[in-house]
Amino acid sequence: MFYSPNYETERVRLYDSKVKNKIEELNKFIGDKEYLLGYLTLADFRIAEASYYMEKLYNDHEEEFKKMVQIRKRVEGLP
Repeated sequence: MFYSPNYETERVRLYDSKVKNKIEELNKFIGDKEYLLGYLTLADFRIAEASYYMEKLYNDHEEEFKKMVQIRKRVEGLP
């Protein structure tokens, strides 16, 4: 995606067609839990990593993936 010659067009198309729905589903699944499943798992580390990509690609939608960033901050705060 980052190296695509049509980066901006692809970014918007992908967000509208796939990413937005997946983020909404993920937010609904996380709910009020501190971690994805309610306790720390490998999936939380994957979510934390993905949140960096989301911030970079879709910084204009950062309010929508705030729960991912919260999980990332908890993972980063681990000893």
